[in-house]
Amino acid sequence: MKKLLKKLMLSLLALLILVTAAACAPSTSTVPSPSATANPNTGDEVDGELIFAREEELQYATEFTLTH
Repeated sequence: MKKLLKKLMLSLLALLILVTAAACAPSTSTVPSPSATANPNTGDEVDGELIFAREEELQYATEFTLTH
């Protein structure tokens, strides 16, 4: 009875390891489609220029900026 329980527990542990490994495997559809990266609203290209409205004054942080 003890050997049967030990074999059952080892089998369940092996199954759990296999299921975990299968769940952690990378999926095959990780690359986004070109239509997902295109601008859906317009066909225009984005120029990539950022426009900052203002910069926030920080009280405690010295190595950071907060821009809007």
